[in-house]
Amino acid sequence: MSNTTVKLLEGIDTIEFWRSLCPEMTISTNIDDTDVVYVSVVLEDLKEKSATLKKDGYFRWEGLFPQEEMTLLSQAVTLVADATSLPVFALVYDEFWSLLLRLRPIFAAILGNEYQLLPDSWIWRLLPDSEASGWRPHRDRPPGTVLPDGTPQSLSLWIPLTDATPSNGCIYILPASLDSRYYTYGDTKQETVVQWQDILALPAKAGSVLCWTSQLFHWGGRSSSHASQPRISVAFELQSGAIPSQSSFVLEPHQLPSFRTRLALIARQLLQYQHMVSIPAELSRWCQQQKKRRPGQRSFASVMQNLGAG
Repeated sequence: MSNTTVKLLEGIDTIEFWRSLCPEMTISTNIDDTDVVYVSVVLEDLKEKSATLKKDGYFRWEGLFPQEEMTLLSQAVTLVADATSLPVFALVYDEFWSLLLRLRPIFAAILGNEYQLLPDSWIWRLLPDSEASGWRPHRDRPPGTVLPDGTPQSLSLWIPLTDATPSNGCIYILPASLDSRYYTYGDTKQETVVQWQDILALPAKAGSVLCWTSQLFHWGGRSSSHASQPRISVAFELQSGAIPSQSSFVLEPHQLPSFRTRLALIARQLLQYQHMVSIPAELSRWCQQQKKRRPGQRSFASVMQNLGAG
């Protein structure tokens, strides 16, 4: 067992360990969206992005979060990655979940007020190295999550914390309007692009928001030694509350998950993506233990409802 793994497993279950690793980050509880300042959204911009989402299966929205904040978060990811070799553990901190809470006006308009958070999230840190790349070409979920008119029922959210460029592995997509299999790919595990000219690169400044439907064909590019900085990004998945759950459980998207829930979610993702990320056997056993704890979460609204019913 490496010294890095030993130190991680010794402190992994304690808030104190994570606070000492990134003193400028916070880990708190009982914060719901009544405490959140939402991003400022212009109605006309929202209509434009929603139309692009229905037509091409994605949108890119620049400048929603300040550069100074993205610098703070990318520094936290770097500290966590250097200490644990696994950037996804930065999801223990409030500040990453706050990004999701603050985007509520956008997702409420697209998915409805009762949208839900799926237990699928990740953090990447691609170094300026030709060995580093994003995830292979794929679609996030089976077909059936986009209505015939292009209206999405589930979405992936991707936020670059550093500038994402073709040099450091930005996102690439096949726009839905150019994808003859967008609605009909079935259970196909492998896909190919018929017309390579149809591929679209999506470079994005830190603090932008990229969003795509669960049926969009997409992938992360390969980094390069010519890149000026790492590509650091965070992603979440959401779904409409009007459809059956796309996972074995969903989370309340209007409050911060508890520290224990965050650990359970991270463990679940590490196990789910073992084919993409190698983890030591000792950490895998810890993940299995965490996964047995079904992440629970109570919203402020549900607590008040239960008190009233009593």
